[in-house]
Amino acid sequence: MKIQRTKNAVNSISWGLINKVFTLILPFIIRTLVIYVFGVEYAGLNNLFSSILQVLNLAELGMSTAIVYAMYKPIAEKDYETLSSLLKYFKIVYQKIGIFVLGAGLCLIPGLKRLINGTYPKEINIYIIYVIYLLNTASSYLFFAYKTTLLSAYQRNDIASKINTAVHFFQNIMQLIIILVLKDFYIYLAVTVIFTNINNLLCHRRATELFPEIQPKGEISKENKEQIQQNVKGLMISKACQVSRNAFDTICISSFIGLTATTIYSNYYFLMTTITGFLTILLTSISAGIGNSIETESVEKNYQDLHKFNFMFMWVSGWCTSCFYCMYQPFMKIWMGQKLMLPFGCVILLCIYFLLLRAGDIRSQYFNACGLWWKGRWVSVLEAVANLFLNITLGYFFQIWGILIATILTILFIDHIGCAVLVFKNYFKGYSVKSYFLVCSYYFAVICIICGITGFICDLVPISGIFGLILRFGVCSIITNVLFYAVYRKNKWFNMSFNMAKRILGSLSRRK
Repeated sequence: MKIQRTKNAVNSISWGLINKVFTLILPFIIRTLVIYVFGVEYAGLNNLFSSILQVLNLAELGMSTAIVYAMYKPIAEKDYETLSSLLKYFKIVYQKIGIFVLGAGLCLIPGLKRLINGTYPKEINIYIIYVIYLLNTASSYLFFAYKTTLLSAYQRNDIASKINTAVHFFQNIMQLIIILVLKDFYIYLAVTVIFTNINNLLCHRRATELFPEIQPKGEISKENKEQIQQNVKGLMISKACQVSRNAFDTICISSFIGLTATTIYSNYYFLMTTITGFLTILLTSISAGIGNSIETESVEKNYQDLHKFNFMFMWVSGWCTSCFYCMYQPFMKIWMGQKLMLPFGCVILLCIYFLLLRAGDIRSQYFNACGLWWKGRWVSVLEAVANLFLNITLGYFFQIWGILIATILTILFIDHIGCAVLVFKNYFKGYSVKSYFLVCSYYFAVICIICGITGFICDLVPISGIFGLILRFGVCSIITNVLFYAVYRKNKWFNMSFNMAKRILGSLSRRK
């Protein structure tokens, strides 16, 4: 099956956006109802247990990425025998991971209360709730999920998005009914377990129909196995760093401050990750194409693509950052009320946090496509240790402020510098990493200045409430993008990106 990179990327982006819209509106309503019907502390438990299970998921982190990476070459060569053996190996490993997650998760039960500072809802059994979350996570590994790697490797994430859209729609409708009619938190959570497995089963069946020649059979070569195991080790270390950024933040807030503070922070983080989810659609849609391009195209071509993708992604990320800066507090005031809001200084830190993460996303795609996880293991270890240490130290003294500052510092000074140096040292050998840093710094400075200008203009808007929020969005969208155009219109990456955007829009219009 020939890989059509642009066509598959367009399909994945289109259906990914549709899926994200469907899986954004209803979950937002559900989260709001959980807070108002059950209480703030229920939402805090949700965030805490999800974060604990993210830590347990270190058992998987890296395996699916390593398998997809290992599939790029046999896909290009149409080597179905190797693909089948990789799929079998992945299935066996996933089942072992599921058993490990279930066992390790059960071992954590006696210490759950120690992770909660202050009170928690006495009318529910937190152990039962935790076990439901645990079953939802473990069952994904034990049944069906392994075959979705084929969809990722072949750039057919649009198929998974279609299935996710339908399944999550029915799941969320059922959960809404349970919250409003039954008001039973246990049943509300149990529904998630059922629909998670339905989603995995449908993706499994569709992948089987599309790729009947690739079935879990045969044995992978010793060389392949050793390479995968080494990549997995590197990826686990790398992903541990990401867990320390996100899950440990929530756990530290719960331990130092309490469940209410956890909910307040998580409400802000929920909005940030929602927008990140839209941007991740773009990344996921081009990731397999980048992997295929690394195998088949020249270094010069990929270097041009790196800067082109980075320019486009930073433009979109800059617009999102501007919207966060101008709309975070007005939105939170409407949604949760004045009592469940963070200081504006924390909003500025969240905007910096968001922008720094996005600034490294395109570079990370090339880092992954080149399989540099093992070589980058010490960068990840250093960032994870520094982040955890600073989280605990600064979080203890400065609470949420300290935790955000800790994460920002480690991303900026360890992740960005270390990983970029590795990519240029091992793949873009003839090009200057300093030039790349200067370009990224320039984008960051431009975005910060434009956010300040846009924020000043938004503060002149005398209208509050929902209508005021809509006006702010209009100001952010128009002013930010006009200023970006004024600054970048003579930039060569702008011209290349503009031409690529025209090709994509042309492809979309032909599909209609």
